[in-house]
Amino acid sequence: MTYVAVDGMSLQKGPKLSSLPETVFFSVMVFWSGLLVCGALLGWVLGFGRPDSSDSSVIRGSRFKNDDEIRSWNKSAKSGNPIWLGKSAIHPDKEPQHFLVAGRTGAGKTQVIYSFLEKARERAQAGIAADLSGIYLSRFYRDGDAILSLFDRRSVAWSPFNEIRAPYDAMLLAESFIPRADDGSDDKQWQFYAQTLLGELLRSLHAKGDHSMAHMRRLMMSATAAELQVFTKDTAVEILCHAGNERMLANTRAIAAVYMNPWQYLPDNGHFSIRSWVANNADGSDWLFLPYRDDQASLVRNLLAGWIDLAVTEALRLPEDPGRRFWYLMDELDSLGKLGSLKAATTKLRKYGGVVVGGIQTVSQLEATYGEKTAQTILGSLSNKIILAAGDGATATYFETELGKQTAWVSSHAEGSSSSFGQAPSSSYTSTRSETERSTVMASQLLSLPDLTGYLRLTGDNITPFALTYKNHPVKVTAFEDIHA
Repeated sequence: MTYVAVDGMSLQKGPKLSSLPETVFFSVMVFWSGLLVCGALLGWVLGFGRPDSSDSSVIRGSRFKNDDEIRSWNKSAKSGNPIWLGKSAIHPDKEPQHFLVAGRTGAGKTQVIYSFLEKARERAQAGIAADLSGIYLSRFYRDGDAILSLFDRRSVAWSPFNEIRAPYDAMLLAESFIPRADDGSDDKQWQFYAQTLLGELLRSLHAKGDHSMAHMRRLMMSATAAELQVFTKDTAVEILCHAGNERMLANTRAIAAVYMNPWQYLPDNGHFSIRSWVANNADGSDWLFLPYRDDQASLVRNLLAGWIDLAVTEALRLPEDPGRRFWYLMDELDSLGKLGSLKAATTKLRKYGGVVVGGIQTVSQLEATYGEKTAQTILGSLSNKIILAAGDGATATYFETELGKQTAWVSSHAEGSSSSFGQAPSSSYTSTRSETERSTVMASQLLSLPDLTGYLRLTGDNITPFALTYKNHPVKVTAFEDIHA
């Protein structure tokens, strides 16, 4: 007895099988082969092909730029001497939309901001930099630049009285250094009184020609109610000096002390004006560096915020010029004090050529300083996003949402084979395609990004992954010269 093998199984040869004509066997083979070929051609025409199950194509939503798009974009940007992040150009037309640089410690924020400062120097554009540890000052300082710091011996001597041009400037100055409290804050009333008291004292002393910081501080923090009443008569804060309102005055001074504590280190009768410096240098090439050490940050944070606030409000007084570039570099924006004009800066400065570059480590730190709603407005107004490795899950989740979602076709297929007794083996192929919505970049990816890599998303554009090459900018001057050393 003889046997034939069908799909690996040994079967005894029966009389019916042995009686099939050979032509029938070949006819069956031709039929199945033709059917498979026709199916493959039909699938190709319909566009399905035989993709891998992970293959997909974006229908709508955010997506990554492809290589051709990146090359075309870079070519269009080159004539404007653009800033580069790795092999990706930032078109100069996008700069006035401002930049958010987000990443954990060591992710590469400093290297990104080096790129901005290096290009600004190359283009001979001016700016101001809040400079933790003096890292930008030490590498990019040039003759003609100014240094403003409470504790650096090279600092210019600043006085708030130099910022007053007209009586109402005194109140604007007070708003820069004692910002308004958020709506609903328990301190809103006392914040208003502290702000108004400072403004009235600055206005009155300036009118008298008394620019002594020591005298101003004494009046603000320790003078008797009777002494203060001379300066507050017929103002909104005169009530603080009335008999029986000693507690109100004490509460007001407690709020003022939070913001004015570093003022005790200001020189008496300083000569430098931030407003004048901005007005004279906005169309020039010099920089104003604000260096401070990490151990000084909690003391000087509110003073730094006030200085930058003055620089912003003065820029809003300049003639409109979208072609101007005046840079505000604020790495560690989330650890600076509250800038009262930052919200206005990010929405209005572009008409004047101002560009804000704000660096943050975590979203929660920014919310702690500004409150959730204002922080969200600021994050949204810094429209160009440069996103490096995140250091916490909440920040990673925020930027997963920020980078957007996409709807894509996801194709899958299945193959199989079957056999029947007395027939040739057959195979089957099934292809399906369905829409799915997903995050373009997941939070887990942002948490695990290598240092010096990230995603660039410019206003109205798709996402460009980038990788930086570490650049060691040589130190040219001392980062910080302690005034007490």
